[in-house]
Amino acid sequence: MGNVEQAVQYALQTITTCQAAGDPEGEAVGHHYLGHSFERRGAFLDAHDHCQQALNLFQAAGNRIGAAVLLIDVGRISGLLVKPDLARDHLERAERINHEIGSPAGLWNALVSRSELHHVQGEHDAARHTLERAYAISRDLGPHLQAEALNALGAAAHARGDHDQAVVNHDAALALSTEIDDPTKRPKATSAWPRPVTHSPTPPWPARTPKRRSSPARRTRHPRRRRRPSPPVTPASPLVKHHGGGHPLRR
Repeated sequence: MGNVEQAVQYALQTITTCQAAGDPEGEAVGHHYLGHSFERRGAFLDAHDHCQQALNLFQAAGNRIGAAVLLIDVGRISGLLVKPDLARDHLERAERINHEIGSPAGLWNALVSRSELHHVQGEHDAARHTLERAYAISRDLGPHLQAEALNALGAAAHARGDHDQAVVNHDAALALSTEIDDPTKRPKATSAWPRPVTHSPTPPWPARTPKRRSSPARRTRHPRRRRRPSPPVTPASPLVKHHGGGHPLRR
């Protein structure tokens, strides 16, 4: 059984268990997993249906964070199904919710997904403006997302026919990726905790002089003493521990 089949079985089991337990948010997570599994198979209709069910469950439970994530997924899959109006509506709603709940990473994801929709629709200027917003947000999110935004800006510039700008953006993304992979250029982790105390080069105690081992010729061999056999332990001996049978943690 492959990884996708295992994910499908796990998702189905999660949905069944959470339905029996009356846990709608857990059921939504199961539908989300199932939607991703179908998307990896290329079954976009099934993926859309399960992600939409997850979205409905999160919205009914009042979980805005889960709803924002699913709005992006439903919007992206709707674009794959050539439903641009539905995709645009979901992605704009995701952008609005992520802005309201203060999630810059979710806002970045919504903007990048919306730029892909603009790119597919041939709206290259709109894609550039959307990606510029995503790039501005990515400066506070780390070099990985910053490099992804620059790479997407390069692809958008290439689609517009601005090949010089595309090269500039791709080179900047490549430079960031190189710095990420170079351990000497990674940002050093800092901590407010005090550093551990290291020992001084000269220990406070006197140094021990190693003992000289005598040569084999000078060693005096003593006859070994024969060990006396120990008496046999009987079941009545107090040395034998008796747990009373069964598992030690069971009563």
